[in-house]
Amino acid sequence: DISLQKIGQKVDTEKVLDILKANGGSLNFTYKSDAENIKDVFAMSKKAFKATLTKLIDDKKLRLEEDKICLI
Repeated sequence: DISLQKIGQKVDTEKVLDILKANGGSLNFTYKSDAENIKDVFAMSKKAFKATLTKLIDDKKLRLEEDKICLI
């Protein structure tokens, strides 16, 4: 198979942070959110979204609560 995209998982932390800032610092999304909702809001796959959340949590820029994500 041929792909025009770079192989590997792209983590777009700035996009997620910008969307959170534009929405008051929190959104009702978690690792379990619906893939279509993630694609509609963040324009990325669920796999890429989960990788991005993990990176932001590890970098202490984001807090994951039971039903939402929040900026720190």
